[in-house]
Amino acid sequence: MPRAYPFDEEGLQLAWANAYRHLPGGVELKVELTERAFLQTIFDRKAYIDIRIESGVDTQYYKQALEYWVMLRAFVKGTFGVYAPN
Repeated sequence: MPRAYPFDEEGLQLAWANAYRHLPGGVELKVELTERAFLQTIFDRKAYIDIRIESGVDTQYYKQALEYWVMLRAFVKGTFGVYAPN
C-alpha cells in the first residue's frame, strides 16, 4: 500500500480504518456488524446479496449472482470433500 499511495504510516492507518465506508454498495449499510461478521459478509456473497435485497435493491443481476455463488460454493465444498473429507 505505501508504494501505491503517498501515505505515511499514520495516513495509511486512517485509510484502513475507514475502508469499510468505501466498499461497493450494501455492506456499508450494516456498519453495526462486529468485525468478524463484517468480514464474513464481504466474503459470503449470499449474505452480501441478502443485505442488498433487504435494502430494496432486488435486481436480476443479484438473483443470477446468487445462483452462481450457490453453485460455485457447492462445487468447491464437494471438491474439498473428496480430497479432504475430514
